[in-house]
Amino acid sequence: MTAGSIEGRPALLRTAGRSTRPVTGLPPHDIAAEEATIAALLLDEDAWRHVEGIVEAGDFFREQTGWVFAACAALAARGEPVTIPTVAHELDRAGHLDAAGGEPFLAEVAGKYFTAIGVEAHARIVARDAAYRRLIAAAGQIAQVAYEGGPDVEGVLRCASDLIAGVETGEMGASLVLVRDVLRAAEDAGPERGVTTGYAALDRIVGSYKPGQVTIVGAFTDGAKTAFLAGSAVRAADRSVHVAYLPLEDTATEIAERMVDHAAGVSASYIRQASLTVQGRRDLLALRAQARAVVGGLTIWMPDDDHLPRDVTAIRAAVAHAVRTVGVDTVYVDHLDALPVARGFGETTAGVVAEWMREFKRIAIEFGVHVVVASQVNREANRAGETIPRMAHLKESSAKEQNAQTVVMLGLAETGWGEDHRVLQAYVEKVKGFEGSTRFVVTNPGAPPEEQTSALYLDRHAGAVYEWGAPPLVTPPALAQAAFAEVL
Repeated sequence: MTAGSIEGRPALLRTAGRSTRPVTGLPPHDIAAEEATIAALLLDEDAWRHVEGIVEAGDFFREQTGWVFAACAALAARGEPVTIPTVAHELDRAGHLDAAGGEPFLAEVAGKYFTAIGVEAHARIVARDAAYRRLIAAAGQIAQVAYEGGPDVEGVLRCASDLIAGVETGEMGASLVLVRDVLRAAEDAGPERGVTTGYAALDRIVGSYKPGQVTIVGAFTDGAKTAFLAGSAVRAADRSVHVAYLPLEDTATEIAERMVDHAAGVSASYIRQASLTVQGRRDLLALRAQARAVVGGLTIWMPDDDHLPRDVTAIRAAVAHAVRTVGVDTVYVDHLDALPVARGFGETTAGVVAEWMREFKRIAIEFGVHVVVASQVNREANRAGETIPRMAHLKESSAKEQNAQTVVMLGLAETGWGEDHRVLQAYVEKVKGFEGSTRFVVTNPGAPPEEQTSALYLDRHAGAVYEWGAPPLVTPPALAQAAFAEVL
């Protein structure tokens, strides 16, 4: 008998007319499975990828094993090794080391099981029993609501349905508050929090990326969408913003290299193809090595290439993990049109895309993040020869923009400032609050329209988007600048 999966978590087991365990004084749990899961994480550095997304710290019945699992998850999220000393240090930071039993408890658990074999099965047992405990709790609440009764039977049934839904998603309980309490909480929280978009000229228009909102970035195919998003992520992270980047078309490795390109101001492919002296090539490679170290120190979180999200459910799970373990401010989804469209009977592509956008909006609100979604322009508009597309040119535009706070459209000009740069024209078509007003991303917004200058450009050496006045994070030394000058 096996269970299915709902949003990456084990679904409820369903039986037909028979009990799978005797009723005892304690709710369902399996301490051996909990300890075996912990032991595997301590013994095998590869064990984490087998349990991630199956079980969470809150699924453990014994609180101390839940603390240990949370410590392992925090270390894995930071890319640090999971060992007895590192887990003990993480527990100490959280104030749980002594209560968890200290290093002796960790050594005891690791010595008791001494193998990581079967870790996924053990994790599923832990998650299954957690689902049973949620079901028992929900059943008690449903019984209480039913006993209270009242004339509104439909309301009672909706409440019961919501409680069962909470069992399957792991989210139990709901409450209502008066609007005065909402206003008071907002007042106590102070001004609305927001983080930089990574581009100062865009910040001047949209203010900042605020939690609970969605931004669409649209462009033609090969229209610098990824270069724009990668640059935004790097620049934001350089200003202490915590970023999650979820590639749907490219690999995580490719996107990480694009980020290094941005920081260095020169790409590895350019170095391979350019005509350089031996010393010039060495200087540029040294520059990229410095940029790699800089990008590696930024708070940018990505799935590895074996766990790239392939649908909206996987995107939700990735965001939940990022928020739960490390805290994230901005989530980049690159790009929406790479998601597979599986239509049911009677569904249209536009309907599927609209549901995707509603889910992104729900993710933004639920997890308190800003979601930036890249999107392609339809092929007809791409063939029209226009430099910069209109919002209406987005694929399924009406389905996408209705749930977005902001829509940013990008267009690469055929010419640029010198042979090394191409002008990237960008405008904000929609920001709730000034619908119908088009605002261009320029360096001098106070000047007359005919005198305004685009603030963004695509650099030929790096294949990266920059803003005038904001050079690469790693300033090229004199030798590297000389190497550029040697290009034939």
